[in-house]
Amino acid sequence: MNKRPLLLCSAAYLTGIFLSLWRSPVPVLLIPVCFLLYCRRRRAAEIVLGAGFVLLFFLLGYVLFERASLAYDRDHSHFLEDKKRIDLQGQISGKQWKGDRLYVTLDDVRVQQEKPVSLDTKVLLLCRKDRFCYGDILLVKGDNLAFVLPGNPGEFDEVAYYRSRNISGRISEASGGCVAGATGPARIRFLLQEMLWRLRNRIASVYQALMPGEEGGILNSICLGDRSALSFEARNLFSDAGIAHVLAISGLHVSMVGGFLFRRLRSRGITLSKSAIISSVLVLLYGMLTGGGISVRRSILMYFC
Repeated sequence: MNKRPLLLCSAAYLTGIFLSLWRSPVPVLLIPVCFLLYCRRRRAAEIVLGAGFVLLFFLLGYVLFERASLAYDRDHSHFLEDKKRIDLQGQISGKQWKGDRLYVTLDDVRVQQEKPVSLDTKVLLLCRKDRFCYGDILLVKGDNLAFVLPGNPGEFDEVAYYRSRNISGRISEASGGCVAGATGPARIRFLLQEMLWRLRNRIASVYQALMPGEEGGILNSICLGDRSALSFEARNLFSDAGIAHVLAISGLHVSMVGGFLFRRLRSRGITLSKSAIISSVLVLLYGMLTGGGISVRRSILMYFC
């Protein structure tokens, strides 16, 4: 523990989250254990400083998770009734194809009613066509599609999955459209995301044209993280063989892309610092190209470090 202060702070932070999640005092018992391990061979000043940081990170984890849970429960109450007609306004922050449906993620959502309500969570909009761009502000009316609780043990839990992604509702688009585009400094980021989104779709269409069927779907999944063209049977085959991780963009893909670019730049005589900066920027763009999932973000952070 002498050389790992962040490990102690992380343990305290996770303990605060577990306490908020479980509503049980059991996780609190981990704090004295971690603290006793830290106090071995420590001076008084280090003990006081360590206790302060442990308490700070514990309270930070508890308060942040508690606030997020309360905000989600409040926002989710607007989307409990299935087939309910909902009017809302939001800005596009994400897009993903799933089969023949485009799942559009709306941020900065306002539910239009007698007194408009601003949400702290995100909402999914299901579309048939890709008609809008990143950063567009939409005003739409649609039917609420309530999340389905698992009917059997081990079945996919939609409520828990979308809660983990901070998505409180899901509606099918019936009418509406774009009322404004992105403005301000965020416009550049949204423009870059839209360009990468179109590039991703273009590459996927090339893969499907050259290798129609399962082969194109597998290549899309491995290179772009797009599993929309991958059948359920193919996913099960990879899972049964114990190589399902190959289909998810993670450290393997990021390190291969970053390492290849870095070595190619160095072989061209480019300096070490310039090669590191250029390869890091391209790795970041590759992460955005593949959708920027949690595993991709973690891998990019590890690559930078």
